[in-house]
Amino acid sequence: MLNFFKEIEGIYVSVFLLLVLIAVMFLALAVGTVKIPMEQIYVAVISQLQSGTSLDGALKGSVHDIVWQLRLPRIVLAAAVGAGLASSGVIMQAIVKNPFWK
Repeated sequence: MLNFFKEIEGIYVSVFLLLVLIAVMFLALAVGTVKIPMEQIYVAVISQLQSGTSLDGALKGSVHDIVWQLRLPRIVLAAAVGAGLASSGVIMQAIVKNPFWK
């Protein structure tokens, strides 16, 4: 029974951390040389997801270009690199059998 609660707690922590990651990625879209308000970012993201057009379509505006062609690829790449570093760190700790985590 105790293991069941540990598993459920782990699921809640994982979901919470995933929501925090998404929120921080959304906030990172606003930070840069050009400050973009959250409302404009939200409109740019939702309008692109709802339209069936490609990302490099003409006359979509500078906010759309900044969000989709500059900042979002960098943010996704940073999250992927962070996940890779975390995975390799866990694997390294498992290989050398670090007694700290026991």
